[in-house]
Amino acid sequence: MINNENYLQWLSQESGTTLWHDSAAPEEIDISLANGALGITTNPVLTYQTLNNDWDYWQDKISAVDLSGMHPEVKAERLMQTVVADAAGKLEPVYEQSNGKHGYVCAQVNPQLSGNREKMYRMLKRFHTWAPNIAVKLPATAAGIDVLKQAVAEGVTCTMTVSFSVAQCLAIAEGYRKGIAAANRDGIVPGKCFCVILPGRISDLFTYIVPDNESALTQEDIHMAGVAVSKRVWSIFKERGYEAALLIAAFRTNYQVSELTGGNFILSIHPKVQKTLMKNSPERLTNIDKKIPAATINKLEKISEFAKLYEPEGMKPNDFISNGIMQSILTNFYISGWAMLEKFEPGGRE
Repeated sequence: MINNENYLQWLSQESGTTLWHDSAAPEEIDISLANGALGITTNPVLTYQTLNNDWDYWQDKISAVDLSGMHPEVKAERLMQTVVADAAGKLEPVYEQSNGKHGYVCAQVNPQLSGNREKMYRMLKRFHTWAPNIAVKLPATAAGIDVLKQAVAEGVTCTMTVSFSVAQCLAIAEGYRKGIAAANRDGIVPGKCFCVILPGRISDLFTYIVPDNESALTQEDIHMAGVAVSKRVWSIFKERGYEAALLIAAFRTNYQVSELTGGNFILSIHPKVQKTLMKNSPERLTNIDKKIPAATINKLEKISEFAKLYEPEGMKPNDFISNGIMQSILTNFYISGWAMLEKFEPGGRE
């Protein structure tokens, strides 16, 4: 046991849960790796933020890439490649020492392609070549899950993101099983699958819904909503023995982290939440199997949107892309991330 270990070191080394880092900033990544992080989640917003905020680090690397005259989408892709490949290099020793079990970095396809199977697949194939430890990030839409099956059958590792419901996670897990079966039939080692669930995004949604519904839910109940959905996903994954690795991300509070610690899955934590965990360390308990109070579930179920997220049959795959949370997140990833990369000019940074 480490003497004077901090909460993140305890989480990564003693809780049974794997720690990942949720940003693309090099200095922040280094700190997380020192605390035991074994993977990195990025997205277009985080990629743009590090290019804009950490320019001293990126200047020479970007200047080596001739961006002039590039089509905007190609430019965005090249900028993302620079950032993601750099992070992949930092994790390459972890990847090699674990024989490919750990050490992955996520690279997200253009959010505007979330319903386009052919274009997502072509982009996935390009991203896969950037480094051996890339987990190509696809949306948990019907189209994205179809691409997952094809990718896994060809040995490509994927992270399925923008998933916030039990139904999406189960569709991902079943899709992954089909991809594994296809790979095995062809004698190919199947790619891995990281299945994302986003409790903080659920809390964000309920922050708007609760006052509009004149609901009696408290702020604590709102934070419990995302935790409840995440716990139910994990319970079903264990029960059915799904092969996909559950990856829980987008935390808003220490409570959401501490309540979801202890299972054989991944917590990807943004530096802002890492800092609050270090400053106000929760009690070092594994709480994943602790039940959400029935009274809280009963209150949450009075809001119809909760059933869509909490029930295994709450949504059908063709409904995933049209759900309000999905559209909100995809729009944010594009406007505040991918579109900013398309317009990025090294001399005109904010």
